Amino acid sequence: LRMGDIDDAQWFRNGLDSVLLIVASKFDEHRKLDEPFIKSYERNLKPTLDVLGDHLENNDLAASKEAYILLTKKCNGCHKDNNIDKEVQNWLNRGQ
Repeated sequence: LRMGDIDDAQWFRNGLDSVLLIVASKFDEHRKLDEPFIKSYERNLKPTLDVLGDHLENNDLAASKEAYILLTKKCNGCHKDNNIDKEVQNWLNRGQ
């Protein structure tokens, strides 16, 4: 997204979605989660990933960037709520 390459952004989005689904299948229980990760994925991440995918399909780079920023905010919000010390980086503003 940062470089304006829609094809790479679609590849990244699809790969990220696949990784999140693998994580969801592994973390049906975790000491820091109140519910299985799949529920948070389906409620918070999947809809945003779908919107990101739609914007990429429509070659709407500006809307794709907004969806990516929202996705990172949702990830970090969940991390904060569950006392997870990892921050998901928004790389859109780096290296410019």
